[in-house]
Amino acid sequence: GTVIAVTHTTTTWYEPRGSTCTHGECSKCGIGVRIQTTSGWQWSICHMSHNDLTLGQNIVAGQPIGYTGNTGHSSGPHLHYGIRTPQGISICPQQLLTT
Repeated sequence: GTVIAVTHTTTTWYEPRGSTCTHGECSKCGIGVRIQTTSGWQWSICHMSHNDLTLGQNIVAGQPIGYTGNTGHSSGPHLHYGIRTPQGISICPQQLLTT
C-alpha cells in the first residue's frame, strides 16, 4: 500500500464508482473501509477517524467517504491505501493516485 501523511480529520474523497464491501474497525487498519469498483478492483482505506459509509452503499466518483485519523497501528494522522486487481493481486496505488 501507500501511506499519505495528512492532518487529522482531513476529508477523504473517493474517485472510482463502486460499493462498500467491508466497513468497520480492526486492530491493524483501525477504522477503515474496503470499496469494490464496478470493474472488480478493491480499494482499502485505513486509519480513518471515522467514515460516512454503510455496508453495501453505492458510491459515486468524488464522493466524500470519511475523515483521516490515527486509528489502528499508526504513529500519526495519515491514510493507508491498498489496491487489489480483480484477480486479487496487490498493486502499488501510487501509480493510480493523483493530487
